[in-house]
Amino acid sequence: MTPEDLIRDHAQAVLSVCLAYARNLHDAEELAQDVLMKAITKLPTVRDPGSIRRWLLQIARRTSLDHLRRRRPIDPLPPEPAAAEPVPAWQFEGLHAALARLPDVYREAIVLYYLDGRDCAGTATALGISEVTVRQRLARGRLMLHDLLKEANP
Repeated sequence: MTPEDLIRDHAQAVLSVCLAYARNLHDAEELAQDVLMKAITKLPTVRDPGSIRRWLLQIARRTSLDHLRRRRPIDPLPPEPAAAEPVPAWQFEGLHAALARLPDVYREAIVLYYLDGRDCAGTATALGISEVTVRQRLARGRLMLHDLLKEANP
C-alpha cells in the first residue's frame, strides 16, 4: 500500500476517531495529520496488509488520548449546518455537548457508525470488537444520548 492509498482510503476514518476524542475540529484535524504521518513512516513495517485500517485507528486512538493527557480540552466549536437545510446552531451545540459527555466506548461507536457511515461490521473491525458488542454499544449509547439531550432540553 502506498502512502497515497493510505490517505485516500483511511483519512476520513482517522479524522472521525480523532474528532471523537478531541471534540473540536481544529484539534482533530491536527491529530489526524500526526496520525497519518506516523503511519506513513511506519508503513513498511506492517506485517499484515489486511489489518492496516485497524492498526491505523489504534494509532489514532492512542495519539488522541495522548493529546488529551497533554492538553486541557477547549470548548468545541459547533459544526456548521449544511447549506441546503439551515439547522439552528443550538441543536448542534446540544448534540455536540451530549456526545462529549458520553463515555468513550459509546461515543467512539456512535461516531464511527453514524458520522463515518460504517456498518456494524466495519465499526467492529475498526474498534477490534465483535459486531454484537458494537450493536450493544450503539443501543446503550443512543439511550444515554437520548437521556442527555432530554436533560439539556426539558
